[in-house]
Amino acid sequence: MPLLEGTFTVAKMLQSQGDATGYFGKWGMGMFDTTGSPFKMGFD
Repeated sequence: MPLLEGTFTVAKMLQSQGDATGYFGKWGMGMFDTTGSPFKMGFD
């Protein structure tokens, strides 16, 4: 199940403050073509 659109994440908070964000490893919260894509969740 992907994360829902509008889910607040720490990455979104950091990105809104001007920080660059990233992740490594497995992302099990939604494929890239879903609402849970890491790029839609605040990760650069």
